[in-house]
Amino acid sequence: MYLMIFMRDQLLSYLPKGGVVAEIGVAEGYFSKTILETTLPSKLHLIDPWEHQERTDYANDPNNVPDQENEMRYRGVVDKFSREIAAGKMEVHRNYSSQVIDRFPDGYFDWIYVDALHTYEGVSADLNQFAPKVKADGFILGHDYTNCLAAQEMSFGVVEAVDDFVRQSTHQFAALTHEAFPTYVLSRSDQAIQSLLSAVLLDEKSVVEIKDYPGRKFVHHLVLGNGVALRYKDGTFMHVPSF
Repeated sequence: MYLMIFMRDQLLSYLPKGGVVAEIGVAEGYFSKTILETTLPSKLHLIDPWEHQERTDYANDPNNVPDQENEMRYRGVVDKFSREIAAGKMEVHRNYSSQVIDRFPDGYFDWIYVDALHTYEGVSADLNQFAPKVKADGFILGHDYTNCLAAQEMSFGVVEAVDDFVRQSTHQFAALTHEAFPTYVLSRSDQAIQSLLSAVLLDEKSVVEIKDYPGRKFVHHLVLGNGVALRYKDGTFMHVPSF
């Protein structure tokens, strides 16, 4: 596994251009816009129910907003991407990922981005259901690979779900970004992973190889300066990954 010393927005620039892509978990569509502008997908599928969920393991997640705000988010996404939708370059699926999975044939996506329900069960379900829908040389990416205190308070199970999926499947843990809420990259293809790594290195980005992962314990440590938690410019707390 390669720890890439940059954030997810930069990671997108090294992914294949013009592919068929799915973002599972959209919220207000901010990252959807970045995907669209950076990777120029031939088709981008946005999947999100935009619905408040009454469940204890989702109660503290700030994205579990009331239905009225969900409706505003949905309408905002449809309005923001009206041109792309009209041109057939984007399709919005207002439903749970488990309810739309059968709309896509196996080997359909060049890559997907998983950022929906962050519980162990939620992430595991998305990974296992959508993995066959991704091309053999494609990528599975996902958000919030962290077990920091904030993630624990929101009942995140992303780290455990991703690690178990890698152990139980033919996917390799290819890469992880270095930021407060990291993005992971999985792939079944050695060639795809090497192509990604080569592109990053040729751009003179810093990369650290972590061997035997996930065979090590991952902990996301809060960074303190003079006893005070340090923050990035966007306000999120700084964390150091330990393997």
